[in-house]
Amino acid sequence: MLKNILFFFFVFVFSFSNYGQKNEAFCKEMEALSLLVDELHYQAKPIDDSLSTAVFHLFLENLDENKRLFNQEQVNKFKEQDYLQLDDYLKANDCSFLNKYVVELEKSIAHAQKSLEALRTVPLDFSGNLKLSFSPKEKHHYSKNKDSQTTYWKKKISYELIANLTEEDSLLTQVEKTLKEEGQELKNKLIDQQLCLLSETTNQFGGIQKFVEKQFLNAFANYQDPHTTYLDRSDKVSFETYISSNQATFGIYTTKNKEGEIEIAQIVPGSSAFKNSELEEGDILKNLLSQNDELLVSCVSNQEVINFMNNENHHQTTFKVKKKNGPIKTVKLTKTVIKVEENSTRAYTLNNENKRIGYLKIPSFYTDLESPNGLGVANDVAKEIFKLQQENIDGLILDLRNNGGGSMKEAITLSGMFIDKGPISIVKTHKGRVSTLRDPYRGKVLDKPILILVNQFSASASELFAGAMQDYHRAIVVGSPTFGKSTVQSIFPLDENEKLGFSKITIQKFYGINGTTHQFKGIQPDIILPSIYDDIERGERFLPYALNSDSVEVTLQPLKLKKINTSPLKEKSANRINSNQTFDKVKKLNGKFKSEYLTKETEYALTVENIYKDVEAFQHLLNEFSEVKTEKPDFSVENTSSTKNILIFNKDDKELNEKIVQSIAEDIYIEEAFLIITDLLNN
Repeated sequence: MLKNILFFFFVFVFSFSNYGQKNEAFCKEMEALSLLVDELHYQAKPIDDSLSTAVFHLFLENLDENKRLFNQEQVNKFKEQDYLQLDDYLKANDCSFLNKYVVELEKSIAHAQKSLEALRTVPLDFSGNLKLSFSPKEKHHYSKNKDSQTTYWKKKISYELIANLTEEDSLLTQVEKTLKEEGQELKNKLIDQQLCLLSETTNQFGGIQKFVEKQFLNAFANYQDPHTTYLDRSDKVSFETYISSNQATFGIYTTKNKEGEIEIAQIVPGSSAFKNSELEEGDILKNLLSQNDELLVSCVSNQEVINFMNNENHHQTTFKVKKKNGPIKTVKLTKTVIKVEENSTRAYTLNNENKRIGYLKIPSFYTDLESPNGLGVANDVAKEIFKLQQENIDGLILDLRNNGGGSMKEAITLSGMFIDKGPISIVKTHKGRVSTLRDPYRGKVLDKPILILVNQFSASASELFAGAMQDYHRAIVVGSPTFGKSTVQSIFPLDENEKLGFSKITIQKFYGINGTTHQFKGIQPDIILPSIYDDIERGERFLPYALNSDSVEVTLQPLKLKKINTSPLKEKSANRINSNQTFDKVKKLNGKFKSEYLTKETEYALTVENIYKDVEAFQHLLNEFSEVKTEKPDFSVENTSSTKNILIFNKDDKELNEKIVQSIAEDIYIEEAFLIITDLLNN
């Protein structure tokens, strides 16, 4: 016993000593972030008690999002010591308060691991003596103490065991049979997976210490507004990849499989991994080695693997994998610069007997980050429109659904392609300076009618573009009200040497040409279509500390086109939707999604049958989601002549293209958009 106590003492003395050495670096990061935010943020907030209470709650949520690691006793102690003191610590540049969170999180993870290990020899209780409770995330609460946390893990393993068996077999009798025959083995496997998940925090780069520091920096940043964040170097690379047209990459996409292993999910055609041909989809990553950096791919998150591969210093990496057929293989790859697969657009035509409509999906407003005048999505769209004009299209559908934004420059350029000249947007800085952003080029690339498809996940640059087209009466906007983000962010280093990290800071608001903003409220489509996500709390207005909506004075009047009469189009669309069985299913699914998943609040006895019924109902809901598609579309989908010539010589591209064509043909929203723009042309 004495030996154990001494061991505990020395471990934690060392831990505190080691952390003291790290405090100085974190303090520098925190001070630099605070100064940068104060200088550049659109609406920087003072360091006071309001900041302290808000950052306290954000910090705890970042550390333990699902309230499963800390218990209420720990949280009460944190609150007693820090709730109104964080602002004082920051003013005094005292970062020692963070020590206890590192230590307590280590203890909490260790306790969870101990509880899980103990379950190996404890029979699971499916008699109904225990209760399972479900509630929306905002109603989650911390366990009272360590004992109630132990009970939580027992319930979780019990639920997951039956849930997994139910997903594998739809018969209750078979679930009960498998539980009896293989229950112990499957339980141990589940425990191993949960232990691995807990270890992901400790195994990530920098360990728990760096994790806690990062969560506090982000809590401070998020208090300014939801889109101001702290970024380490790997975060910065990931963000830039999202909005970049090109990337230095190995061409490997990974995922975590059901066994908790990191598996190669896709190899990008044309990449170094593709040309090497020794790696395959389904291979399991075991080890990554680049220069002196090594990542053992065991009990690490998929994001940690992605960060390692994206690291700018890891230009050449050795991949150790377990092949699908068993043997271990080592492959050395060097990064090559290729186009980011997700950030590309390809034109298609939607055709019936009378009309030929162009269709373009714009995934993001990507750009070339290597050059200030680099070419991105606007240039790609211009090329595709040229191809569509060769096909003699009658109109164009631009699909911005799920487009979260990107480069404002690209959005301005793209907007200018569809008007002759004039203002596109108005921006306002943190100093109150207002300026008008104009169409950079005279003339337009297309005179045909345009329809823009949007949904709740169309945000930022997507909203700037769709809003400009709507304000100019250049396009009809169709779909669901958009996200409501009308702010601009830029990335800044925290220090000259870029050693302390970076921050993505909100520096401007942007407004429509009428002086109004869609910040907080989103763009209202001209024609609204039913969505599975209707009346669900998604969007800027539901995010904590989102900036409010306001307006600015207009100094440059736009020359608008004649307003489009959408009334007859709305009426015809509504009649079609009301008689459409698939849209009727969407409306019903919207209700089920809210009641049976998002706002579900129920309790039942922990029995095999009850868990089985619960999981079966959710599986049925997921199956209904997959069935929301058009069986017989009112159009055929075709490639442009240019694309057809390319596909002749590229087998991989051809296979991917066939899947895209099928998904377009089955999309009920694209079909309704086609019918709406056809009605417009026929009026």
